[in-house]
Amino acid sequence: MSTPIPPPCTGLDNKIPVNSDIAGPGVRIALYLQSALSVILIRYSPRDAPGTYWAMTSMSFALIVTSFASIQSISLLDAIIVVYLLVLPILASAFGLSRITNSSSSNTRRMFSPLLIVANWMRSALTYIFAIYVWSNAATFGSAPECNPMTNVIFFGASLSALRAGRILNLTFWILLAVLFVYRTLKGFRTLCIATLAMFSPRARQWLIKPMKPNNRIHIETKTKTNYRTGHKATTEKDYRPKQVFHEIIQGMTSQILGRIGKQGGWYQKYGQVALGSFLGLWAIVMTELELVLNNAQRPSQWGFGQILPMILTIAPLFSLFEWMLASRSSGPSERVRKVRITVKEATGLKRPQCEVDEFPEIYTTPKFTERHLEKIRKPSPFAAITLDDRDVFVTYEQDHANDPDWGESFDLEVTDLSTVVIRVYDLKCIDRGWPALIGYTVLLPFSILPPGDESPLLPTTGGEAGSADGSGIETPQVIMEETATFPLTRKGQIVPDHNLTISLSTNTATPLPEPKLPQKYRGLQRTVRETKINYLKICGMTFGSKERTTTEIYELGG
Repeated sequence: MSTPIPPPCTGLDNKIPVNSDIAGPGVRIALYLQSALSVILIRYSPRDAPGTYWAMTSMSFALIVTSFASIQSISLLDAIIVVYLLVLPILASAFGLSRITNSSSSNTRRMFSPLLIVANWMRSALTYIFAIYVWSNAATFGSAPECNPMTNVIFFGASLSALRAGRILNLTFWILLAVLFVYRTLKGFRTLCIATLAMFSPRARQWLIKPMKPNNRIHIETKTKTNYRTGHKATTEKDYRPKQVFHEIIQGMTSQILGRIGKQGGWYQKYGQVALGSFLGLWAIVMTELELVLNNAQRPSQWGFGQILPMILTIAPLFSLFEWMLASRSSGPSERVRKVRITVKEATGLKRPQCEVDEFPEIYTTPKFTERHLEKIRKPSPFAAITLDDRDVFVTYEQDHANDPDWGESFDLEVTDLSTVVIRVYDLKCIDRGWPALIGYTVLLPFSILPPGDESPLLPTTGGEAGSADGSGIETPQVIMEETATFPLTRKGQIVPDHNLTISLSTNTATPLPEPKLPQKYRGLQRTVRETKINYLKICGMTFGSKERTTTEIYELGG
């Protein structure tokens, strides 16, 4: 039996039809320029990272939604080009997201916008859905399915049939990424639900501040190190609480890769993200152009309305870049970033904004509860959230049932002369109840409390001995400044009576951060973790190396 011959491609001169609004030169060039300018703007003006992220995320949405709406009027080749073009805004927005999520200090975190969490998830989900839909229906996709057998996928210069090897390769790749994305979604499903509610409910936004309770444990660590050569054995003990875990963005694969490189520090932090992002972006551009060159397609060359308008819209990031250049020149000497240590010492007189027994008269509550029980109900479980310039957020551990918490927790902040710090105190009990939880807040300028003073300790040593500020080799004593101040807390524009917060600021950041205070109560032993590391080498009868044995006992917090 003879194989039926597919109908010829109905395009002009038997060529694959291409939609000029997708593959036109103006559209492609505009997208290339916008992506490149966005990365440059994020790299040299990090304050523009959120705006650039939203611009490129909007472009991703526009490409996907337009392609779905025009699915009957575009060809398979158009859809393949859209998939390649999607890589560029995804890379640019992922680069901006990595800058938004990456914290300069290990004990800081971002308090993410709920819209950012939901929009980032939707962008990733729509990208995977569109790519899998295209490759699952490659044989019958589009306005000219008779041209699909002629369509090739260009993979590093090799032409693969879009209905055979190319389809299998791409379908496998996108399904694998989609499975990983579904896994991350299920893992962070609670975060996604909370972020969705937080877009419409101010009270739900408080849940994004609240740390996840199961990770609030106490670790009692005993470390024994034995030196094989000398036989010396040293034992150290440390009690600590693990780093708190909060609601984070459900990131796509690209965002995770770029963000992980950005946290490595050193060369990677300065150049790794740009190098990897540039390579992937260049790869997407080359593959897009090769798709049009190596396929027998009707390449659009006319510069009509649909080509000129995208080029004109490219002027927006150009204006932003030009504005940054003007601002950097006209603002005089650039502000130096300095590191200070802020310690949230204690608060006094704190009361819950709302209590379970407030609506009941005292004559009713007295027979029902003991005085001790009522006192426990009325006491807040306060924690402090320190926000630096509306970007970095530091969160203390909560103290259960405390009117006068003594946190004593320290954080290192990278500030400028104009940085603003807002310290808000919340009640964890009210957050758990879904009630308004803000006890009060205070606003401060670090260098209004701690004047810049002598700049010698803030200058890096570029030569001579350690501590030399001028490179002459003569050690200059560093001036360490520290100030402690007490501030009243404010709520609803008024000072809350008898609610005070005490903090200290210091320029002494050379020593490690002190561990947070441990609560006095914790339950019995939950589990014990043992770890052994051995470094062993024997040469000419001589033994070198060491053995390190760590035993960590984990206790749950007391009630």
